[in-house]
Amino acid sequence: MSEKQNKIWNPFVRDLPVYELATLRELPSDARPTVVIWESRPEAGEALVPFLHKIFEALPVQSEREVFLLALTPGQRLGLLVLLRQLQARRIIVFGISPPRLGLAVAPEKYELFRLGMRRYLWADDLQAIREEREAGGRSMSGPLWKALQTMFKER
Repeated sequence: MSEKQNKIWNPFVRDLPVYELATLRELPSDARPTVVIWESRPEAGEALVPFLHKIFEALPVQSEREVFLLALTPGQRLGLLVLLRQLQARRIIVFGISPPRLGLAVAPEKYELFRLGMRRYLWADDLQAIREEREAGGRSMSGPLWKALQTMFKER
């Protein structure tokens, strides 16, 4: 399956493709320095994708080829390090998924950047929870997320 067939497009924002592990047949051939992973639940629908695009529109991302967005279904596991090596990722942002589900034995603090080897990691709350909080005018999750993302993307 080609990269284009695996994409979910939103015409109102930047064209950041979203990949789903269940349908992922091949990885992009070019390096993707930023990998974003979240849990996509059916009740959330596609509302999370525009929210993610909105976040990335405010960051210094030059091209959709810089970011690899991956939606996991509830309970789905992933060997993250293999994926990161193939994509040559340097920045990893995880929303609401425990490290063991990704094959990692770390205990990160939310919204605290940390380094493993040459990669910077950021663990955040569930993306749906952050979106709902923002819609209600809250900032207890989105505020720390934004500060951490700004710091993460200053280091190119």
